[in-house]
Amino acid sequence: MHVPEAKVEIVRAMVTDAIAKGELPSGETSSLCGKLQFCLSWGVGRFGRAAMGALYRHVRARRPHIQLALEMSLNFLQTALTSLRARDICVRATSRSAPILLWSDATGTSEGESTLVMAFVARFPGGTLPVAQ
Repeated sequence: MHVPEAKVEIVRAMVTDAIAKGELPSGETSSLCGKLQFCLSWGVGRFGRAAMGALYRHVRARRPHIQLALEMSLNFLQTALTSLRARDICVRATSRSAPILLWSDATGTSEGESTLVMAFVARFPGGTLPVAQ
C-alpha cells in the first residue's frame, strides 16, 4: 500500500503554506486533517496520531492564527511526509468463508458546522447466516 507521491506533495504544500502564513482557517484545517489521515494511515498505520491532536484542537478553536503547539505538529508532519514508504499488508484469507466487503465515507456539512455525516455499505457475499433466537 502506498500514497502516490503527487498526493503527498499536495499535502506537504498545504502544510508549508500554512506555516509560512502563520494562519490556518478552520475549513482548511479540516481538509488538511483528512488528507493527513489518509496519507499517514495508508503509509504508516497509526504513526503521527499524537501530532494530529493539535490540528483537531485547532479546528474546534475556530481561530486562524497558528499557535506554537500546532506549528510544532505541522513541522513534525511535514518531516514525516518526506519519508513515507510503501507498506506491505498481508491479505491472505484465514477462513474458507467469503469475505465481508465494507465501504465507508464521511463528509462534513457546510463550513462552520461541526456535524459529520458518515455512511457504510456492507456486502455479504454468499448471504448471511440466520441469527439464533
